[in-house]
Amino acid sequence: MELYFWASDTELTLWWEQPEHAPAGAVYDVNMEGRGVQHVHRTHCTFEDLCPETEYALSVSMGGEELGRVRITTGKTPRILNVLDFGAVGDGKTLNTLSLQAAFDACGPDEEIVIPSGVFLTGGLRLHSDMRVYLEEGAVLQGTEKPEDYLPKIWSRFEGVEQEWQFELLKKLHCDYIQGYLFSKPLPSEAVETFKPKIL
Repeated sequence: MELYFWASDTELTLWWEQPEHAPAGAVYDVNMEGRGVQHVHRTHCTFEDLCPETEYALSVSMGGEELGRVRITTGKTPRILNVLDFGAVGDGKTLNTLSLQAAFDACGPDEEIVIPSGVFLTGGLRLHSDMRVYLEEGAVLQGTEKPEDYLPKIWSRFEGVEQEWQFELLKKLHCDYIQGYLFSKPLPSEAVETFKPKIL
């Protein structure tokens, strides 16, 4: 049986498909070499307080039958980028879009954005691959109510007419299906007349 996993620098989560022959209320024994066994009633298990850049051997058994083995190496400890160091202010009043975007743009594969406790008002933000964002307890990313804070506009199609729309407005209207390079939401013809007034 294949075992799946996700690992950070200090924790890992292991999961697997329930075997067809598993009885109701099956107990799985998840053994981490050198750390002991966890007995779980679900098809996933998390280990915490691990060492960065360390290989761990794990196995999963059910009723004495081994279901699978895997070796997992934890990641590097990320370099922390605190949004306060980029000028963000968590007072619920200051617009932080540029500061937050600067932090996001600066974040590389072995780095992590940390947003401390506070209310950080922001417009639209662009994320990218290989980045992690961690919100500490009490941290809130609060979107503004001003449409101009969600620029730039992107080319979109409504009823066959291409025009620029603000990306966040499209998401608010649940237009999140990508058709080619345009964003649009498939609608039945009878819904078009009721939908159109909502966005004009």
